[in-house]
Amino acid sequence: MNEQKLVWTIDATCGAVGIDARLEGTIWPLDMPGVKARFSTSPSPLLNLVGMASFVPDKVDEEIDRVIAQYRRENKAFSWLVGPTSTPGDLGARLVEHGLTLVEEERMDGMVLRNLKHRIEVNPRIRIAEVSPEDWRANAEMMAASYGFGMTPETVRSLADFHEALSDQAHVYLAYAEDRPDPIAFSGGVIDESGEVMVLGGAATAPEYRGRGVYSSMVAKRLDDARALGCSMAVVQAVKTTSAPICQQLGFEKVCEIDLYTWMPQ
Repeated sequence: MNEQKLVWTIDATCGAVGIDARLEGTIWPLDMPGVKARFSTSPSPLLNLVGMASFVPDKVDEEIDRVIAQYRRENKAFSWLVGPTSTPGDLGARLVEHGLTLVEEERMDGMVLRNLKHRIEVNPRIRIAEVSPEDWRANAEMMAASYGFGMTPETVRSLADFHEALSDQAHVYLAYAEDRPDPIAFSGGVIDESGEVMVLGGAATAPEYRGRGVYSSMVAKRLDDARALGCSMAVVQAVKTTSAPICQQLGFEKVCEIDLYTWMPQ
């Protein structure tokens, strides 16, 4: 995969904004020229999402207003991802002028690991299991509490539905510690359409188990599975202040940046 395609893949799979999955009555793509957009019955800005904008410079303000109007009509908060494929270059500043807010704590590095045989040290006291979307639904409270930012149990259940709709492309995981029967962390992964890339999706660990190598162990498990499935590389959209430093230590290299802006109804 060449670098241009790699960067496009990282951008398109951030929040799965470039994946036109449709869940009847729950999540569906919006047909709006110039952007990829998704609408949900959920109020969560994690599920109502816009990205990959490609606007003509002299029409930018008009197009931004058109997108906002779609979500305002339904009184829905939404997030707008500004990544390497978004144009024009000052789109982020334009979004702020139109009332969106840059979420500093959710700024991301798009990263790639080109060698899936890279050895990652794991915590032997942590067990990572691939599970079903139904297991995510059953542990929605833990997942929402661990993740924070816009994540509610309802959002988790919708994400489980979304992964279920992707069928064999999607893989979902829970992590378990020796000292308790219930899961303490979760993570996901999606194989891109080419079959070459494992996209490491959202992951979070219960606060009391952080700092014990749980995240690294979940990365290692997903890389093992990716290799077994025939992938040649893995990518991740890692939050700069949390997972990005860990991923860098694990061998991932930064190739782009993605910012997240939110709009909230008045």
